[in-house]
Amino acid sequence: MKSTIAVLLISSATAATWSNPGAIAAAATGVGAGSATTAFVAAGSNSVGAEILKTIDDGKTYSTETTAGTPFLLLDAGSNSATSAVVNGLFGAQYTADGSKFKSSTGGGGQGQSVEGFGKNSYGIAGTFGGNGVAVSTDGGATFDAHPVGAALDANHPARYAAYPSDTTWYVSAGAWPHTSSKDLDDEKSVLIKHLNERVQIRKDRETGDFFYNRLNLEQLGSPNNVTQYTGAIAKTTDGGKTWKNVFQQDGSFYFNGIHCHDEEHCIAVAEGHNCANPGAHIFTTHDGGANWNQTMFEAGAGSGIMGARMVSATEGWAAGGKGSNLSFEGQFWHTTDAGNSWTNEPLKGMLAMGIDCFDADHCFAPGITLGRQGTVAVFK
Repeated sequence: MKSTIAVLLISSATAATWSNPGAIAAAATGVGAGSATTAFVAAGSNSVGAEILKTIDDGKTYSTETTAGTPFLLLDAGSNSATSAVVNGLFGAQYTADGSKFKSSTGGGGQGQSVEGFGKNSYGIAGTFGGNGVAVSTDGGATFDAHPVGAALDANHPARYAAYPSDTTWYVSAGAWPHTSSKDLDDEKSVLIKHLNERVQIRKDRETGDFFYNRLNLEQLGSPNNVTQYTGAIAKTTDGGKTWKNVFQQDGSFYFNGIHCHDEEHCIAVAEGHNCANPGAHIFTTHDGGANWNQTMFEAGAGSGIMGARMVSATEGWAAGGKGSNLSFEGQFWHTTDAGNSWTNEPLKGMLAMGIDCFDADHCFAPGITLGRQGTVAVFK
């Protein structure tokens, strides 16, 4: 039976703007925009576990869709239309062809927290498939085939996100960070389930079984002496995953998160590093098919992070992240209208953005975290 979760939106009657509806679940780890008003959310709720939420009214209300079995934890969602979507979890993927009932996919999983729809009926998941790479479906998410990147990325550069600007040209953003904190380990009250990035974990309460976000403080990240463990790279294929080439690598400063392309030539990729010599959030752009990647935005500060990237045209795009402390969160939505030559920040109080997906230039959704360690989805319309 479907349940409806009502949330409050603060909307604008004039220009499009970002609004934060408040908590909608214990976790909202990823979102796929299927239309101007429809989005699918990979989520989890207390006492319920993993679930798939769907909105058809710009995030005003959400319904709970039917999952296949009882998925342990869902990490991201991608969508090609109001009736086609894929969600991925730690141990497998699910897909829908009617926008409501989800079925188990053959393939998927791979620890992948990046799901993207592309083409007419294709989906890609970045993760540990065949060792390191992507899994791609051409049948709406029913079956996935692994496409490992091979020698283009070594074990120190695990695939994290991917972009699929055409049926044969794909990009993978990769990287890792130092794991030095004792808080990374299981403790008496909770168990570590998944690192979403260097500072944000999903943990499970030992007593209740509930999932919750845990955001590490800077002092919990350990010593910055091992900055060589920060790795960042981008790999590219032009033959549908048969062969790959490393087109960018820089280690010691950051790791990559989201990457997205308008076409084969124009892409943006975001990166962050919190406990290195020059901490902060980075945006890189390419306009020549990945031959050159230029850093076009850097916000200094160990508290600054950036997770999601989305292009809505060859010249307009978004990068989503945020900064905060134990007392305040500020979502940051970096916006460019000149192909990344300049960026302006559109802040949103009360949440940290963990990703972004857009149906078009006027309709975007961004999953995130509230100060209460709950999941939310911000809406741009």
